[in-house]
Amino acid sequence: MFKKILLIVGQGGIVTFDSISARMGVPVRLTHMMVEELVRKGFLREKILGRYESACSPQGGHCSNCSACATPALRILELTEKGKRERGRI
Repeated sequence: MFKKILLIVGQGGIVTFDSISARMGVPVRLTHMMVEELVRKGFLREKILGRYESACSPQGGHCSNCSACATPALRILELTEKGKRERGRI
């Protein structure tokens, strides 16, 4: 399943946790766990794009203890160099 995630992310375009889960036929929570493991092992990198969606600050700031400010505007995944090498072997 880890290799399938590398293939899906490596195809490019916008890939969400929901779309990965649907393509693999697994729950979204399992997808999150597998992606976290791939990030930890250095195969994937997560980037945050845009401002934080902020209920507290009209400037889009981030309050460290505020759950309303804890969600980034957009999270994307990309293959690292290690991930690209591994994808090339699949």
